[in-house]
Amino acid sequence: MAGIRVGIDLGTTYSAIAYVDDSGSPKMIETDWGEDTTPSVVAVTDGGFIVGHEAKDLQASGSESAFSAFKRFMGGSHRYYAGDREFSPEQLSSILLKHMREVAERISGKEIESAVITCPAYFNEFQRKATKKAGEDAGLKVLDLVNEPTAASVYYGFKKGANGTIMTFDLGGGTFDITILDIEDGNIAVRATKGDSALGGKDWDAELCGIVLSKFQEETGESFGNDREFMCRMIVDSEKMKRELSSRNDAKMRISYNGCSATVAVTRDEFEEATSYLVDKTMSICRDLLSEMGMSWKDIDHVLLVGGSTRMPAIRSAIREESRTDVIIHEDTDLAVAKGAALLANAQEGRIRIRRKDQGMGIKTVSMSFKDVTPFGLGTLVTDPGFTRYINRIMIARNSPIPAKGRRTVKIQPGNYTEKLDIYTIQGDSENPLDLGNKVLNLAVAKDIENDGGGVDIDIDFEYDRSGMVKVTAFQGDRALRMETGTVPENCAWMGKPPVAEKIAGGRKFIILTVDLSGSMSGSPLKEAIREMCRFAKMIKDAEFALVAFADSSKEVSGFTSPSNILSKIESLNSVNVGGGTSCNPLNKQVYTLANEASGKGKVFVVTLTDGQWYGDDTVESSVKSLKDLKVECIGIGFGDVDRSFIRKISSSDKSALQTRSGGLGKTLSSIASDIGGSK
Repeated sequence: MAGIRVGIDLGTTYSAIAYVDDSGSPKMIETDWGEDTTPSVVAVTDGGFIVGHEAKDLQASGSESAFSAFKRFMGGSHRYYAGDREFSPEQLSSILLKHMREVAERISGKEIESAVITCPAYFNEFQRKATKKAGEDAGLKVLDLVNEPTAASVYYGFKKGANGTIMTFDLGGGTFDITILDIEDGNIAVRATKGDSALGGKDWDAELCGIVLSKFQEETGESFGNDREFMCRMIVDSEKMKRELSSRNDAKMRISYNGCSATVAVTRDEFEEATSYLVDKTMSICRDLLSEMGMSWKDIDHVLLVGGSTRMPAIRSAIREESRTDVIIHEDTDLAVAKGAALLANAQEGRIRIRRKDQGMGIKTVSMSFKDVTPFGLGTLVTDPGFTRYINRIMIARNSPIPAKGRRTVKIQPGNYTEKLDIYTIQGDSENPLDLGNKVLNLAVAKDIENDGGGVDIDIDFEYDRSGMVKVTAFQGDRALRMETGTVPENCAWMGKPPVAEKIAGGRKFIILTVDLSGSMSGSPLKEAIREMCRFAKMIKDAEFALVAFADSSKEVSGFTSPSNILSKIESLNSVNVGGGTSCNPLNKQVYTLANEASGKGKVFVVTLTDGQWYGDDTVESSVKSLKDLKVECIGIGFGDVDRSFIRKISSSDKSALQTRSGGLGKTLSSIASDIGGSK
């Protein structure tokens, strides 16, 4: 089969797929039912899945294993259950997309080479990632994610070639977006966007369902309780009634429940009165965006209506009354997004070049360009200049043309030997990291920083790609640093506290340095150990240090003291006499006593450096267990050729069991300092 690039409108209530034909025009690929759209409904059965019309029929019959409107919950924690099976919104979206791909390839006789998938302009990073993953899991090569209003506007520009400033008003089944854009000779530049990813036709359905049920209850006295099967039927029937009320002044619904039956009538006036607050929400978002852009309705030449829910008379009336401008009813209200996405799937570097037949003129090339914007600012967590609070420093402003990039340079201060940097990325426009409009996206960790303690500059790039998705990279000079994804804490309340207060709230830190002074450590190994432990102590300024030496016996060289005071004790290790062998286990004597003293006062760490196994004592593992019972973290460092299995025995976990060789101890201790909480 010949390959094609397609555009897919992954909708809340209906989805559609289109491609560009040989004439250069976007065409819909029909379903098995000979229709242009597929109901976005998935039913789970014992044998697999049913998608589309059949699934919607099952939902209408009250099946609890038929699911719809899952697009609204993309990228979130919402889950759907069918028996003992669990599904996420992106999994259900993937099942829907796979079905559409297979049907489209069979009907068209063409293999789908790649796809552009649309999403609401106001989808955040989590929702976009989930949408892209759903497409990839469905076997699609996802070229891009494109905002739905942009796709619809591209198709309008392609068809009409109109010029002017347009507001695209896109009200779908589950989401609402508005976009202000300029069209000139078919070329499109988006200026700004705003919306609500939890506002759509489903909300009007729910209100109408409430009206019907209230009337039925008044007439019959029936109470519905938590009858999910009945409510599934009612929601489907309410959607049908809503469609009737768009073309008629009243509609009726026959309801039967628990042996009672009644015919309920609803007028358009009743419906519009009950849902007027939803219409007001859409108008309020329009006004807010115009205000943010320093514009008024007089600056808008046309309002382009997109999305099936714009068929409601109340919406059209409100737009005309509010805008007092030309309102365009898109001829392909339900299909414009998919057709625009198909055009964009054939774009190259932001320009659409399509050869198509021209009336009486043979073949001509149509050229269009488009430029979109990001709906959210992108920032990073920093402290204010006075180190009194955390703030979200905006690196890319909202409504910036995408792709977009912002750079921040971080200076690691002299005396800090860290080899990694934590970078919190925040999507949102408020300086307060914890404002409801902000979302902490991720923790990126830049690693392998070359740092001799003299001060290092790290450049961090924050990017939005063409799909509006986020990327964070870091550089030391021209060298790209290795990036890893960290874990964002479930509770980020600490971002609302003063940095110093947060540091104190974390509790005191107690570090017991336990050093092997056996004969094999004499000379250069001990010199390196003393030098690097002194640097280690300087890196963790808010800790208290104790020092234990061991060989044939063990000795407490110092009780807990400050980092500055422990330096002279570490340097005195050259003169400490504890024998020349390695027969002593220091963990069950001096180390345990010190740990017990600090237990309950803060976090306690035992950092043990040894170059060999301790002979003559088989209590090592029980000693570590006793320390773990005190909630002490044991970190073992094997220096030289010591067997790793022994290092595991003196450590709390495999992750805490480290090994290094001559010249590498400084790097190992720097890594430990960063993990324990050294200077940032």
